Amino acid sequence: MTDIIQLRIEANLRDKLRWCSLQGLVGSTKNKFGVKTYPTNLLNLMKKRLIKISAVALTAVFIIFAVTNWWVYRSDRVTKAFVGHLSHERYGEAALMLITPSYIEVDSKGGVVLVDQSGNRTAVPKTRLPFLAGGGRSDGPGEFSMTALQGSQNGRVEGAVTVYLSVDGGKIRIERVDSF
Repeated sequence: MTDIIQLRIEANLRDKLRWCSLQGLVGSTKNKFGVKTYPTNLLNLMKKRLIKISAVALTAVFIIFAVTNWWVYRSDRVTKAFVGHLSHERYGEAALMLITPSYIEVDSKGGVVLVDQSGNRTAVPKTRLPFLAGGGRSDGPGEFSMTALQGSQNGRVEGAVTVYLSVDGGKIRIERVDSF
């Protein structure tokens, strides 16, 4: 019984080798200079495989670069979006970007109430709005400030309100609010 199985395996291997040699996939020959050469079909298959591997590797590098770029510049995009919302008086959209306990609400007179991370409330009257980017000194990367200073009299600003903010992941935190 084992002899029959062994004969079948050998016949199967012979058939496979014969097919491969007919296709030019195996075997090497020596040319007239004694140099070992391989069939062109095998070389073409090797080139195609190398091209596929290179394409996959290049795609992986591109994806890693794109994800890294997105992650690094995420805080800049969040900052720009938040500044745009406050500058254009879209307080509802700006409030959605905040981390609790910080929040923004519009009062009945059209002014804004800001609550910082410590729970301190600061009311900004409608005459001082909108907020403008800058006006305060940032303490480090991912931190920025906005100032409400409308309503100057004779070129002198009174009652400016500066909000110090920081970016935490994809959200904004109101660090503190200063009134002058």
